[in-house]
Amino acid sequence: MTSGISYIGLDVPRYVVTADTIATIQNSPAEKIRQGLLVNEFRFAGESDTVVTLAANNLLRFVEHVANNSELLNHYKRHRIRGIYLATETSVEGSRPLSMAVLEIVEPIIKKKLDSAAGMQKEAYEMLLEDFRMSDSFETKFACTALLKTIQLVNNSVELGTLEGALVIGTDIALYDSAKAKNAEATQGAASTLLYITRDPLLVKISANSTHYNLPTYDFYKPDEHTPRVPSGYGSEVAYVITVASAFKAFEEKFGIPEDFYAISHVPFPKEAYYLASILYVHLLRSKGKISELEQQLGEKEPIGNASNALELFTKVVRSYADKANGEDLVEHLSNSEEIAKLWAFHKKVRQTEGFNKFAREIGLDKAIGLPSRIGNSYNNSIIVALMSLLRSAEKIKPIIMMSYGSGAGSTVTIYEPLRVGKDAEKYMDISSLENRIEISIEEYKELHERLIRKNEFERGKEAYANSKTLEERDRQVLKNKFSNEGFKLLYVDESGRGHYAFNGEKVKSMPILRY
Repeated sequence: MTSGISYIGLDVPRYVVTADTIATIQNSPAEKIRQGLLVNEFRFAGESDTVVTLAANNLLRFVEHVANNSELLNHYKRHRIRGIYLATETSVEGSRPLSMAVLEIVEPIIKKKLDSAAGMQKEAYEMLLEDFRMSDSFETKFACTALLKTIQLVNNSVELGTLEGALVIGTDIALYDSAKAKNAEATQGAASTLLYITRDPLLVKISANSTHYNLPTYDFYKPDEHTPRVPSGYGSEVAYVITVASAFKAFEEKFGIPEDFYAISHVPFPKEAYYLASILYVHLLRSKGKISELEQQLGEKEPIGNASNALELFTKVVRSYADKANGEDLVEHLSNSEEIAKLWAFHKKVRQTEGFNKFAREIGLDKAIGLPSRIGNSYNNSIIVALMSLLRSAEKIKPIIMMSYGSGAGSTVTIYEPLRVGKDAEKYMDISSLENRIEISIEEYKELHERLIRKNEFERGKEAYANSKTLEERDRQVLKNKFSNEGFKLLYVDESGRGHYAFNGEKVKSMPILRY
């Protein structure tokens, strides 16, 4: 019996901020963003767009696919969901899981559709409404890696027969205040991804094997703030490489890796995937006894000192941190290490070689970053966005090594095995929200961005209510005819702290929102 993914859905806000816009604001060349980060544009949320509304749009779209696709409906009849789980790092409630809030605003729309439905649609709506109430539900949080970890746990339950089917939803909005995270605005973004996990999957089989690695470092954190802090220097990239490479090495030693594979890692910005790839490239060359050929080409040896490989050197530097007592944190320690600076300079040269570029193409990096370069950093969702991108663009079926990373820091490595790629895979994915694209101006972006970083969702919702306005009206005030009330929106937060939501301009639900 196999288990894995039978459907993946994507929802993104309609507003687009281009590299040119951010470059103008930062007074830097646009190519620094396009080539330095491999970001062309990112999706930006309005005040009325929230992690709840993004996830709700995605869930409703899945419902419509089940109701209108006979193959998916028949598959659903055999594999009905008994779990709905949500992964995020931008949660707005401190008590119940956001998955419950998502269900609460989607159910009235399905019930309304049921009133006029017949045949296949009626059957689907009735089943789904019943299953929503009969499903387990919880929320997980771990920056950028909770989603893959949750998928793995849920898939193992499906594999064991504990669940016949389940939904795992990721939803995040990445928003940066440049005063707290210098130059990070170019890596903003927003998205929700939804995965239908079943036995006998239609799209991707997921291995039950996985390995993990934790590195206690604050390379990114939210100390009770609306927007995160991001330490400067390349220490954060090194922390990412150390953590993921350590989990990869553990997987390789315990389970082995395929001879020919694709590789996907979390991409806060797509260029970061290349940093890890060069470490993997040199590691694989060394394991095959071919490292000397690369070193001869570059005219120097990999500067790893007495270590046997780069990861061992990284580990040595991390361990030396424990001997320091000057208050320096681990990211600063990594950034200030001369040994790592030399190694990083060497790998920069590695990434410029044709051998590495060939390796990068073979593992599908160029195919995996296509969608992320158009959506931006969507935190937990980034790795699944990259997966969708690769599945749509790949010409060959081969295993995918999935390497998630979460700041704090932790990594999970596992293997996905595609059952379909290209046009055949697109039948089981929905990226239609990407077609709803409206580019916003510098002035519109600045005004919206200032509103979003100045106050959190709860405070902005109460402010709108106190001024007898809705957040939709506030968005329309800034965006004018670019604004659309299509889909789910947060209207306001009343004096009792209840959030009021709308769907296509009509109020559908009110429920509590807790301050965060």
